[in-house]
Amino acid sequence: PNVGKSSFVSTVTTRPLQIASYPFTTTEVSVAHVLVGPEKIPVQLVDTPGILDRPLETLKPIELRAIAAIQHLATLVLFLIDPTEHCGFLLENQLSLLEQIKTVLPIPLLILVNKIDLMTQDEQQQIQDKLSKRFPKFQIIMGSAKKQASALYVLEQCLQQEEVQQALLAAQQQILLL
Repeated sequence: PNVGKSSFVSTVTTRPLQIASYPFTTTEVSVAHVLVGPEKIPVQLVDTPGILDRPLETLKPIELRAIAAIQHLATLVLFLIDPTEHCGFLLENQLSLLEQIKTVLPIPLLILVNKIDLMTQDEQQQIQDKLSKRFPKFQIIMGSAKKQASALYVLEQCLQQEEVQQALLAAQQQILLL
């Protein structure tokens, strides 16, 4: 919660979302769209309520809806973390949740280290190193959800992932078959 998911969606789309500096502002799954890159590739973004780091069987209905939306709609998960802990949650709790999510969701995942504008270069390098060691199979992107250029760069990186490329190709083939 409060790591910048809604800020990210609001930055790259025209979808008005409620954003506040306290956890659980987002209470429903929201869908928004954006055209990315020079090719203007349409991308659907799904903003979900925050999920807490706790056993799956103890999650609240709002958290279960978020997981269900991801399971049924996502080609790729962009997992945002706030290493500054301004979100109100320890970094270790955020990383523990990531560990749990990656076992529950068989969906490719990228990690966005958000709020880097609040970090020094040394802090950014330390978090990059820590995440690379702990999650060696995931691409880690450093960025700021509130800066449009940074957020669009993140989306372009998402589009470069093999699974997303395959989904785009499949969608193009489906359109050709109609």
